Amino acid sequence: MKIKTSIIVAILFSVCLFSCKTEPSDSTNETKDSSTSTEMVDVADLDMEWKTFEHEKFSISYPANWSVESIAQTEFAAQEGTTSASDNISENMNVVIEPSKFQGNMKQYLEASKKGIRQGFNDVIFESSQKITNDYSELIWTDPDPSADLRFFQYFWLVNKQGYIVTMTCNPDQADDYYPIARAVAETFTVK
Repeated sequence: MKIKTSIIVAILFSVCLFSCKTEPSDSTNETKDSSTSTEMVDVADLDMEWKTFEHEKFSISYPANWSVESIAQTEFAAQEGTTSASDNISENMNVVIEPSKFQGNMKQYLEASKKGIRQGFNDVIFESSQKITNDYSELIWTDPDPSADLRFFQYFWLVNKQGYIVTMTCNPDQADDYYPIARAVAETFTVK
């Protein structure tokens, strides 16, 4: 059975996030990816069936052919499974509710998140960071380490000082296929 590397990475990210203080960060390796867009993506526009997961604090829709997993330190996790023999991970998504309240605004929350990611990964490349709506923001980044080589689509909500992170993880060479799914899933996420 394959190790669920990307889920472990999401857990590491969550643990690192609040172990650091909010400070201004450098942007030496940060670029804007022109392939991302703030246009809304509707699940109805994607040719697939969807299921909805209801949690006491949120709801989220996900592709019906993905299996829901029980993973420590996540409130929800689902994975597709490998899509080819060369696929080294099971593409997946998860929801993490931050364990403590964040004392700042969304911009500071994203900066603290980037700092936590930098502490957990050696060669992280931030590709895009943008406000999607007044409700949430998007951060796209890659860990080019040959042992992992993963692309992360992360969506952040800060509601009453409580942080919520939806993460989709995939192989970088499949990112164009998974980005519309990640955005559609983020559009369905609702804090109760």
